[in-house]
Amino acid sequence: MGVMFLEIFMQRLGKSAEPKVLIFACDWCPGLGSDRAGQDRLSLPSCFRLVRVDCAAQVSGEWVIEAFSGGIDGIMVMGCHLDACRHQGANHRAHKKLETLRWLLSGLGIPPEKLCLSWGMGREALPFQEEVQKFVSTLKSLKTEKKGINSLQRGRAATQEITPSLPSPLEGEGEGGGENS
Repeated sequence: MGVMFLEIFMQRLGKSAEPKVLIFACDWCPGLGSDRAGQDRLSLPSCFRLVRVDCAAQVSGEWVIEAFSGGIDGIMVMGCHLDACRHQGANHRAHKKLETLRWLLSGLGIPPEKLCLSWGMGREALPFQEEVQKFVSTLKSLKTEKKGINSLQRGRAATQEITPSLPSPLEGEGEGGGENS
């Protein structure tokens, strides 16, 4: 993810009272749901930016820690239904990895509710809208307590230590990227 992206995002939102939300969305279900929500002109908060990924399993702990240390208030990772992943269940492995990361973040004083995991959407606009609005509302209700950068830097180091021991979420797909035709 790059530092430049975070800087531009933070500058655009400025000193808004709204929580700054970063959403990593799988291209195949929630990504299409976000497109549909835009086409249908559904009301969505203006405080989020969406980063499309081929699979939610590609979201790394390092990206999450980098975003929190860069000033992001909340992160959503949205993937396909757990039993409908194009990458042969990679989202199941991603779910386990991100739940572990939530536990690590809570140990650093970051409420686990600030990392939202959402599985499903099925290219649907209304569920996408509802999930985003619910998450922004949750962030507003949380104390906007800022933790020191040092604890997040320790978290980044810890994430880098445990990440190599975790198998790649997309491993074992075989030929053709594991897509279901």
